[in-house]
Amino acid sequence: MKVTQQHSLAGVSPRLFIRGLLLVVVIGIILPFLVSYWSIPEFFSGALWVSDPFHAFIEASGSTIALLLALIVLLHAKGEKRVQNIIIASAFIGMGLFDLFHSWTLPGNNFVWLHSIAVFSGGLIFCFLFFPKKILSLFQQWLPIAVVVFVCLVASWSLLYPEHVPVMLVGDRFSSTAILLNYVGGLLFLLAVIRFVVFFRQTGERIYLYFGTLCALFGSAGLLFSVSVLWDVELWWWH
Repeated sequence: MKVTQQHSLAGVSPRLFIRGLLLVVVIGIILPFLVSYWSIPEFFSGALWVSDPFHAFIEASGSTIALLLALIVLLHAKGEKRVQNIIIASAFIGMGLFDLFHSWTLPGNNFVWLHSIAVFSGGLIFCFLFFPKKILSLFQQWLPIAVVVFVCLVASWSLLYPEHVPVMLVGDRFSSTAILLNYVGGLLFLLAVIRFVVFFRQTGERIYLYFGTLCALFGSAGLLFSVSVLWDVELWWWH
């Protein structure tokens, strides 16, 4: 019994930690960039595939999965993990709802805007995990509700007053504003990966590797946004 307690307090072994870290880096970062910068230019250079229905299906499916993950995480928000689980769930809620609105819009400025703000807000909320628990405890109770209200207000404003939405497209290419939102959001996701890796190192719980890998994939997608144009293979890949 004493040995078990010492192991749990010490966290994960160095060997297992390195294996977990490699899993996150290879699947979440190296693989997406390897395919993007080698396979796609080699075999699909200049190829375009326009399919609004399939894109809407992908986004709606991803949104549904994100909201279900948020629900599962919230149901397990108990004890010491209560605060961090609420942060994780809130990030999934924000991304899921923004992407749901995104799936309902036709290609155009709002189409890109809702996706970009989903990436930025998701990365930002995940980085709340770096805040001390004392600060997070001040607003943990209302954060998920606040995120829902915020998303609904921003999405409604965007759809009702599209002329006030920042320019996201210049011809068939993404504007510097769109690229900046996705780039910053991607970096924030990659920053959150560090937090999940630390959680895994401290506890040995593999769930943190899964969340870390998801954040790495989201971060890679945000960074790869800048090298794609509307409907090219790069865009389908980071989706």
